[in-house]
Amino acid sequence: MIPIIVLTSLKIGSLFTGGKMLPPKGEITQEFIKENLIQYLIGSFLLASIAAGLLGIGVYLLLKIKGKEV
Repeated sequence: MIPIIVLTSLKIGSLFTGGKMLPPKGEITQEFIKENLIQYLIGSFLLASIAAGLLGIGVYLLLKIKGKEV
């Protein structure tokens, strides 16, 4: 599950930073690592916000439906 979360964070971050998801072959430099770190951080914050929003809405709706049945 962790690799899926990391790759999803990198993909979401790449949409906002314009970075690449995977490094070019053999070109791992300090600058490239720095850009990917920023890309990952942006992506992870956005992924967490989206997941929290969707889960919050889902739980709210579930409680709303279950509350009326009692």
